[in-house]
Parts: sequence; C-alpha cells; structure tokens
Amino acid sequence: MKKVSLPEYALFGGGEQTARLHVEFDIVITQNPESYIGLYYLIMDDDTPIGYGSCSGLGKHAVGDTVHVKDKIVAPDVPAKYAKACNMLKFVTEYTYYSQRDALRKQAKKWNEELEAKYGIKKEDDK
Repeated sequence: MKKVSLPEYALFGGGEQTARLHVEFDIVITQNPESYIGLYYLIMDDDTPIGYGSCSGLGKHAVGDTVHVKDKIVAPDVPAKYAKACNMLKFVTEYTYYSQRDALRKQAKKWNEELEAKYGIKKEDDK
C-alpha cells in the first residue's frame, strides 16, 4: 500500500481550485462482473474515512481482463486540516461506498458548520 498526499489548496486566476490528484493503475478482473465495472473508494486518513469517490466508464470486461484506469481524485469538501490528513484510497464494495457516503456527507456538513461558527462566516442566504 502506497501513501500519498493531496496537493495543497491554491488560488488560480482569482477562483478557488479544488485539490486533485491524477492516478493511473491497472486492475485485473477476478470475478465475472454482472454488468459494467464500477470502482468505489474512500479517501482515508489512516483508518478514518474523510471522503469518497468512484470511477465509472470502465466498460464491460471478462474474467482475466486487465483494465487500465486513469482517474482524477478530488479532495473532499471538508476543512483543510481534514483534507490535508488524507493519505490513502481504500477500495470498497458498492454497498459500503453508499453507506459511508451518506455518513461522510453528514460529518462534512458538521465540520463545515463548526468552521463557519468559529470564524463567524455567514452564508449568502443568512445576510
């Protein structure tokens, strides 16, 4: 398992760009897929999920096929201290992905609300 860090956040041309990481890897099909292949992953801080994502458009393949995957991992929309801690992708089942995704959306909203309260940030709607 190789650990990586997402790039730092930065401003380009006056607009905020999300941090992203381009990845390439091969997968070997070991089971007969029922339909098109989908890869689901959690963006981890060691053992703690911080974000989530998926790769689609991989087509239909048979057992034994090697599929080359190229994708762009986008940093989760969470406060920077959590995003900077991300160091690993953990590939999971579709079921795990959707259950964790829902929990992570709630957690990310809570983190962002805490950050807004700490710095007195008001959303456009709150004016």
